[in-house]
Amino acid sequence: MVHLIIAAHGKLALELVNSAQMVYRETDNVHPVIFVPGEGQDTLVEKYEAIIATLQPTDSVLFLVDLFGGSPYNAAARIVAKRPQDDIVTGKNLPMLLEVIDASADAKTATELAITAKEVGHLSVKTFHTPQPTSPVPSEEASSE
Repeated sequence: MVHLIIAAHGKLALELVNSAQMVYRETDNVHPVIFVPGEGQDTLVEKYEAIIATLQPTDSVLFLVDLFGGSPYNAAARIVAKRPQDDIVTGKNLPMLLEVIDASADAKTATELAITAKEVGHLSVKTFHTPQPTSPVPSEEASSE
C-alpha cells in the first residue's frame, strides 16, 4: 500500500486533509503533519519516522509538501534518501490531494502516484481571463512545404 504524508508550514496540511475528507471521508492511508514555529527539520523527521513505524515493511510513502527546499521537503528528502520506495511532490493543492487519494487504491508505487500528483497539480491551475493554450493550427504555407 502507498501511504500519503501531507506536510506543510503551519496547520495547512491538517486543513487540506480535513477538506479532502469532506469529499472522501476518513482515509486510512493519509497522514497530515503539522509544522509550527519553534520546530525544525529534526522534529519533522521524527514525526515522519513515527508514522512510517506504524506501516507495513512493504508499504511506501508519497510525501506531498508545500515548498521545494522548505523544511517539510528537506526533512522528507532525508527520509527518502534512505527509503528508495518513497517519493516527494511539492506544491500540493486540494485537487492534487483528491486525485492522489482516489488513485492510491490502485497504485502500486509512490512514484506512480507522484506522476499523477504532478500532472493533476499542473492541470488544476487555471485562470478566469486567460484562455488555455491551444495547439497551433498548421498554415497552408507550412503544409505545402
